[in-house]
Amino acid sequence: AFVILLLLIWLSFNRKYQETQKAGTSNIAEISGFEIAKQTALFLDSVVAPDGSFPHKLYCSKNSCISHESEVSQTGGYLILFYNELYKNTNDATYKAKADKVMEFFLKKCEEKSETWCRWNTHAMMEYYNKSGDIRYRNAILKSRDFYFKQISLPQQLLNDFGKRLEVLYNLTGEEEFKELLVQVADRILSGELDSEPEGQILYKEGDFIVRKYSFHAAETLYI
Repeated sequence: AFVILLLLIWLSFNRKYQETQKAGTSNIAEISGFEIAKQTALFLDSVVAPDGSFPHKLYCSKNSCISHESEVSQTGGYLILFYNELYKNTNDATYKAKADKVMEFFLKKCEEKSETWCRWNTHAMMEYYNKSGDIRYRNAILKSRDFYFKQISLPQQLLNDFGKRLEVLYNLTGEEEFKELLVQVADRILSGELDSEPEGQILYKEGDFIVRKYSFHAAETLYI
């Protein structure tokens, strides 16, 4: 959800800037991506609870955002990585403290509840494991290993970021079964199997160039 939010912020800013450029004037001050990131962090600060959790969905007006649900998001990985990236670029320890707080919340949920809490935060947990060597992160990542070998549809495999998460599991364990499954999923995409999936409808077509509903998911998780 926050990844989509960040994208929408950029698209909105870019659209307004282009409109003013076409009009021959610009009322928008130039701002760097780094400044946008810092301003975005201020927004995130306002929605992250003291225990490190944050709402699953937010409804925002011009001046404020509220949650219409009591459900807490199970996906904190991108927010954790975002704060840590700001820490790397500023050396401001407050960003690291915020990342650590969110991570501790999700790690505890992973240990106490279903493997979903582990799976949706794989990349952030791997980063923390690489830095600290703390076995809690390794165990959390491996808690979801059986999920990847369940019989689920190809679109669902893409939505669950199979490529990148299987790569993490292979790098963590060195077990060939994860690498073999990753290659298998990639080969199924290249063979055109997604074309016959009911969920793989065409979004755009120009000549022989076709973009299907899950084409971007495949490119992002398997090939980039």
